[in-house]
Amino acid sequence: MGPPGAGKSTMGRLTAERLGAGFRDTGEDVEERTGRSVTQVFRRVRGRPLP
Repeated sequence: MGPPGAGKSTMGRLTAERLGAGFRDTGEDVEERTGRSVTQVFRRVRGRPLP
């Protein structure tokens, strides 16, 4: 977890590559399943816009 643009996915991919492990970007999973960006999905919480 962390703010957008902090490098979470980049570091995850690099770490997985170095360890010979797989990497899964859950943000990409959310976008594939919903057809919307993570930002769009989380702008609304319980049907209400986030502040």
